Amino acid sequence: ILGMASESDDMSKEARKRLIVRHLVERDLVLPPKPLHLDMRRQGHVISISTVRRLLRELDEEGYVEQPEDYQGYYRPTQKGREWVAEADS
Repeated sequence: ILGMASESDDMSKEARKRLIVRHLVERDLVLPPKPLHLDMRRQGHVISISTVRRLLRELDEEGYVEQPEDYQGYYRPTQKGREWVAEADS
């Protein structure tokens, strides 16, 4: 789309990861990748669905988000993820 910045503009991989976790924390939601991506886009964040999926898998492996047993494919922030976001905001 004309006029929109590319997803890599001025945002590191770590910053995109933190953005995803922050979004989940602020919304206090458990979401699968597609609705998370759409909600982030509605908020003006330029990030692709494939990036959201890939980074959620990495964040899960790193312990910043988790998939609840009852909701496979859905993600929520862990306490470690909440602390990571709070640390960046302080």
